[in-house]
Amino acid sequence: MGTGQGNPKAPARISNIENLTEIAEDSRVKVLAQKLIEKMRFVDTDGSQSMSLFTNGTEFRRDAEELRSRGFGAMLLLQTIGVIYNESTNILVSNKNDTKIDIDNDGIRSNVQTVWELDKALSSLNDDDERRALEEDITGMILLTCWRGVRSEVEKALRKVVDLVVNDLAVDGGLGYARALCLRDIATIFRQVVDECPDNGQCPLRRVMQDAEKGTRKRDLLLAAKQSINRAGQGKIYPNDS
Repeated sequence: MGTGQGNPKAPARISNIENLTEIAEDSRVKVLAQKLIEKMRFVDTDGSQSMSLFTNGTEFRRDAEELRSRGFGAMLLLQTIGVIYNESTNILVSNKNDTKIDIDNDGIRSNVQTVWELDKALSSLNDDDERRALEEDITGMILLTCWRGVRSEVEKALRKVVDLVVNDLAVDGGLGYARALCLRDIATIFRQVVDECPDNGQCPLRRVMQDAEKGTRKRDLLLAAKQSINRAGQGKIYPNDS
């Protein structure tokens, strides 16, 4: 059996794994959608089903605050959930769920390449200050890469959940629209909870990831500061100079 030839069964196995993964994800999405629907309670004001008053905000706020308390990653997740819930009326209007995401659209592969290049540069450095600065740059890029990968999967699953909730074929359009508005109310609650959050010691993680996202490199800033100091020193006139 030649080793240079690929296994002809490999593509079929990969396709089968992908199909099983999609089936499992769809099953989880349906469960999440049903749980979300069960939490949406409306006030019956006139003897018929009324969708104008959303009465369950306190429970969603409690859940959001509990998630927020779990740390920086949970905070990012809460923000992402709020963003997708806020799109619920658009998903209702489109009446379709386009969840196809090109993983490179979020720059994940280019981020991985950047981490590799930074790590290669690190191995050639001897200056301790530069090494520490570059290590922070690498940490920020790794955090950003991991988060973007997680976020793309979360967004895809959440859009499917929202689509099932607001475009539920078992209910009329009025209830679907009320659910969409309800999700926007929940998004507002989540945004408020995020805005109320104290730092809780997570600021360094947040900062290095944000710097990576903006393209700010601590090593570049350090080198620029050193050059500035050197230029200032070269132009300085000391008292004993004549």
